[in-house]
Amino acid sequence: MLVIGLDIAALATSAHNAGYCVHVVDFYGDLDVRAVADRHLSLVEQVPGQSCGRVEEASGDALVGLARRLARDCSYDGILLSSGLEDSPDDLEALEDIAPILGNTPTVMSHVRDRRRFFESLERQGIPHPRTYFVSNSTEAIWAAEELGYPVVVKPNAGFGGANIRFARNEDELVSVIHEDDFLIQEYVEGVAASTSIMAARGRSVTLTVNWQLLGLSSLGSPGAFSYCGNVVPLDASDAAFSKCRDVSAKVAEGFGLVGSNGVDLVIDELGRPWVIEVNPRFQGTLECVERVLGFNLVEAHINACREGHLPTTGRREGYCVRLVLYDRGRSVVPDLRLFPEVRDVPVPGVIVERGEPLCSVLVEGESSGDVLLRSFEVAEAVYSSLRGCEDDG
Repeated sequence: MLVIGLDIAALATSAHNAGYCVHVVDFYGDLDVRAVADRHLSLVEQVPGQSCGRVEEASGDALVGLARRLARDCSYDGILLSSGLEDSPDDLEALEDIAPILGNTPTVMSHVRDRRRFFESLERQGIPHPRTYFVSNSTEAIWAAEELGYPVVVKPNAGFGGANIRFARNEDELVSVIHEDDFLIQEYVEGVAASTSIMAARGRSVTLTVNWQLLGLSSLGSPGAFSYCGNVVPLDASDAAFSKCRDVSAKVAEGFGLVGSNGVDLVIDELGRPWVIEVNPRFQGTLECVERVLGFNLVEAHINACREGHLPTTGRREGYCVRLVLYDRGRSVVPDLRLFPEVRDVPVPGVIVERGEPLCSVLVEGESSGDVLLRSFEVAEAVYSSLRGCEDDG
């Protein structure tokens, strides 16, 4: 199985645990990946004393190039996607020349990730979503914001993980955060940032979990107000709120013809109504937490859904699992983080991580959401305390 993407360690581990020979193409090549991959190629060669670079430097074309290198002397039964390629239709088509993508077709992913088509489809289906205007300059943006009413959210037309999403409370802030030629202005819906982890097949779907999304946490070095900083699985929500999230996710899955593992990002307002923000038509950052809480292998369930049309039962729901994504608060030399059993996405000891770049993640399980959050942040602070600052040599 060829596993490819940026946030890759949990997916590679799940595929390994499902019994597959795993070849990995990713950005960092963390120690977690090396532990489970039979072969791997990474855009960054982690070397002590050298910088790990910046994720924004990654390109889908470069990832596909590494995949082609692996495929020179190996044939694959299928490809599993993590984040990083869902907004690149040409790269997805190129991957299909190597082996079939197990999951949504490039056409389906293009439909879901084309923001204009996506929100038009939600409108036709009567699925609640923020009002959205597509604009190409500051004049159009100011008009759109006045139509929506401040505050508004400014988003690029492509991207993942909350990167480059900005918040504007007035016209001055709006103008100051415009950096693209084509972007969208969106109504700000106040509420709880959430997501659903769903499994879909043949026009049917099951909502596995409803999750609390952690966004823009300055204590974790978040580079932006909406940057993905992890999740708590499951979200403490009423049965009524869960039912509404399940129903809207099912409508999205059926409406777009999704298959396999998908994530639907939502905001749940004060009345418990879910508003659809976007769809991640591939494995999500919640993967390991969902597996821990439900007690089954998500890759195995995904492949059964894609190949056989079989959907899993939701399984047990025991306790809570939290994943925190830590970003470097400065510019740091990383020690051996394997000393922390809760740490995932472990860099090679001695490498340099740049300010605002992903450092590692922390995974904690427990009986209550409060307990797991407290313990995970304690581990995060211990990790930060272990870092050694590094002056920029440039």
